[in-house]
Amino acid sequence: MRIKIVDKVNNRKLMDDVYNIRSEIIKLKRVLIPMEQLLNEIIDESPLDVSHEYQLLIKHIHSRLLRQTDTLMACEHITDDIKDNNESYRSNRINGVMNVLTIISSIFFPLSFLTGWYGMNFSYMPELDWHYSYFVFIAISLVVVVSLITLFKKKNWF
Repeated sequence: MRIKIVDKVNNRKLMDDVYNIRSEIIKLKRVLIPMEQLLNEIIDESPLDVSHEYQLLIKHIHSRLLRQTDTLMACEHITDDIKDNNESYRSNRINGVMNVLTIISSIFFPLSFLTGWYGMNFSYMPELDWHYSYFVFIAISLVVVVSLITLFKKKNWF
């Protein structure tokens, strides 16, 4: 089985084709279903006094209309399945994007907290006067980032 990579251009063209087919199906159903109902009434009530040959012809036309209606219903179900698969594919892609954005946000949230904490410019924070506080802050930030990435990889989120 050959798997085709779905890209935006082919997917859009496919969905345009599906919607065009669905509109044609709807147009055909608007014609065939009333014709089928009319023939049902003619067969059931037989208001016309017609020969046996014409009755057979009417029944043959009716059976052909039934087959065509069944074919249209099957095509409608197939196009519904294609639309559902496309929606599922798009939802999967959106979920993947949301997953990446959530991971990035989860990594930057503690860094933003630390930056906000040490960016308050209080004069009595003891670690501000320490000579190595800048390097310790960078080290803590790197440890937070590496530990979060490691955690996400262990949980197969990344």
